Amino acid sequence: MRTVKATAAAVTAALAAGAAGIVAGRIASDAGLKAPPGRPLPGEPRLTVHATAAGRIALTRDLAALRPGTYGLAGDASHAVVGDVLTAEPHSADTVVRRLERVTHGTLAPGDKVWLTPNAYVGDPRSALGLDHTDVDIPGVSKWSYNLVALYEKGPVSARLAYNYRSRRAVADSVGGITGLEMYEAPQKYIDASVSYKFAKQLEVFLNGTNLTNEYQRYYLTWSNQPGHSTFSERMFMLGIRGQW
Repeated sequence: MRTVKATAAAVTAALAAGAAGIVAGRIASDAGLKAPPGRPLPGEPRLTVHATAAGRIALTRDLAALRPGTYGLAGDASHAVVGDVLTAEPHSADTVVRRLERVTHGTLAPGDKVWLTPNAYVGDPRSALGLDHTDVDIPGVSKWSYNLVALYEKGPVSARLAYNYRSRRAVADSVGGITGLEMYEAPQKYIDASVSYKFAKQLEVFLNGTNLTNEYQRYYLTWSNQPGHSTFSERMFMLGIRGQW
């Protein structure tokens, strides 16, 4: 029996370590993929502008400044686009000269702190590239969604309270064959809760509640004051006993 428990504990520990690794990986990837707008990526060095000339810019010599390719060059109040390193251009030992493609906004002066960014274009397609475009909602996807969870655990008692929210989302276009008539699901919010009491190591009673505020799912046509239809997922409770052997 002790061998079985030890093996189970080892497996649980391995799974927990794996889960922790996944979470750490997700946090690291989020840090790389969701860097705050206008700020450098984690670990990206700030470079100093040493000099500028027509189609040229001298930056602090660094591995980042030597990267091949075209990049955005962002500062606190400026944005430019730089091209490849110009190895034939005269430069000091501590600088790198790159092609300066254009300055999108602001100015670049000696002493300014800047950093390379993959965002070579800023603004919308019209302002950045002169291309016509239309903003669209992706069906079934909300722009904003989040949940807040409060947990309590002391002795045999544990409780959980969760608030869930998501903004409106598109669900259909050309409703009834009418071009431009779209159907949206209105913003949704739900509150769920659960509480449990453990009588013994292998036995506990629990109570779960979903949609405690009795929310409806409301749909409208293009404008929020043009109702489409509603669906109702009623408030639900579940009482039960959970055991482990």
